Amino acid sequence: MAERKIIHVDMDAFFASVEQLDNPDLKGRPIAVGHDAPRSVVATASYEARKFGVHSAQPMAQAKRRCEQLVIVEPHFARYREVSAQVHEIFHRYTDIVEPISVDEAFLDVTENKKGITLAMDIAKEIRQAIWDELHLTASAGVSCNKLLAKIASDFRKPNGLTVVHPQRIQAFLQHLPVEHLWGVGPKTKQKMYDLMVHTCGQLREVPLEILKLEFGDFSAGENVFESALEPIESQYQCPKIKMLHELLINAEEHGGEMSESALLLLEDIELWKRRGYQLQAEKKKSHTDNIISVIVSVILCATALYVLDSMKDLFVVKTDFNIFGVGIIQVSSLVFLLFLLWVFVKSSRNLTNDWLATEKVEKEQEISSSCEMVYHYNEKKEKRKSMLWALPAAGMMLAAVLAGKLILAGILFPVTLFLAMQHKVGYQIAKRDVKEAVYLALPGWFMELALLLQNNNVQVSIEKSKNSAPPVLRYEIECLEERLKKTPEKLSAYTEFCKEFDVPEAQNCMKMLHAVAEMGTGDAVTQMNHLIMHVNEMQNRAEEIRNGKIAFRQKMIFSYPVIAATVKLLIDLTVGMIMMFHMLGSMGGAVQ
Repeated sequence: MAERKIIHVDMDAFFASVEQLDNPDLKGRPIAVGHDAPRSVVATASYEARKFGVHSAQPMAQAKRRCEQLVIVEPHFARYREVSAQVHEIFHRYTDIVEPISVDEAFLDVTENKKGITLAMDIAKEIRQAIWDELHLTASAGVSCNKLLAKIASDFRKPNGLTVVHPQRIQAFLQHLPVEHLWGVGPKTKQKMYDLMVHTCGQLREVPLEILKLEFGDFSAGENVFESALEPIESQYQCPKIKMLHELLINAEEHGGEMSESALLLLEDIELWKRRGYQLQAEKKKSHTDNIISVIVSVILCATALYVLDSMKDLFVVKTDFNIFGVGIIQVSSLVFLLFLLWVFVKSSRNLTNDWLATEKVEKEQEISSSCEMVYHYNEKKEKRKSMLWALPAAGMMLAAVLAGKLILAGILFPVTLFLAMQHKVGYQIAKRDVKEAVYLALPGWFMELALLLQNNNVQVSIEKSKNSAPPVLRYEIECLEERLKKTPEKLSAYTEFCKEFDVPEAQNCMKMLHAVAEMGTGDAVTQMNHLIMHVNEMQNRAEEIRNGKIAFRQKMIFSYPVIAATVKLLIDLTVGMIMMFHMLGSMGGAVQ
């Protein structure tokens, strides 16, 4: 069997290089690609910026401190995907066995290549030259007999370098290689190895296996290491977006395949989500301030009313020791009033500090579940019979009232009877409205997951994989969709019947695009995928606006609580005050006699 020939191609400072290519004014200047925001991080830094200690995944604020002349450039992910596709087109001239590991790097198996070139090193040279000639970008490459060594080799002479590790030189190459150059060895693992006095791969080779298992764990039992490692993050931060990202990473790690497109989609989606979150929080802060003002004004108003009522006794000729503050009902109502306002303040504060990451759970989840059951399995004849049974007693009572001459009672019972006879239709419409709203809120997340799965799977496989993690409100529709696709996968109607009953135009548009992706060629599929993602983003924006609008409305509604409480308190105070005045007027009458 021929020894494998693996090339690892890594584009040099890819995002930054594309930005410099598109904007010649940026050439030679230190630039960082990312958002100029307090909590933003550097996506990529140009080599001019790296001289100042700026690097990827570094907080943007720290990067700006290290390089005062740093130019921050907003990312253009669509452009990066376009250039990445052009780079991959060059790869496929030589082999179809291409395994991308990000938007800017990939492994190529050229053991048997399309051009019949004997040396993998010559293929790597041609690829690098083609990238420069056609795209005016540089790439570094590593060549060896496996992916690990090719990956390590590509980092040796960056930027714009080529390193070959021949099979006969592997041991010599690894003997003095620092352990931190091994793929997957980060700062913490490096430090643990250093603590074991292991600094090179040669020294690592001499460490007994049992000691390595003791220090780093034994993963030979076949457990899912990735899920175990990521589970604490998911449990700490109950955010579906984090779970979706983890599933994407685990799938790419276990099964391989292109994930750069999916990662960029998630990055764009998360950025939009952050902006919506900031906007919602600003609205909640404003509402919280209004609520505090409402509480303070209510207290001042009620206190002023009490003092005015108490001072009114001085207007009468008859002097009395009557003190409104000593009345039991005033004391109790004041205590209840103050405790209620304290609860209002606490509730408003809690709403303000709710966890951003946790997606709002659907209230009355059991009711939504029963609503789904009613809508999806609605039997009009059966429900009509139930309604008639409910209406019969009311109809009998109405008839009895008519015969007894109680026409007013019969008039009251008539609409009750009519409602009971029609309640199955009313209940169905209410349930349908609730389910429609739940479906609209759930669809964008499911379509986004589909868009991610479609990077590596066909349409039907993507739908099948998405079913288990889909929101419960969509599962019945997804199952029906799968049944239709099994029977008539080529028909557009198999797709457009999805959620048709709920009249969601955006869903119909997305399903038409899914049909186009399933039926058209690669080029058209890419275009349709871009349109699909655009529509999904629009749906997500609308769904988030609805969800955030509900949250903001609930926060604003708290403003009315102190007003209502103050109204009730004033009614009590005024009632007691009037009784007090009548009592004093009576005393005046007695005094005159």
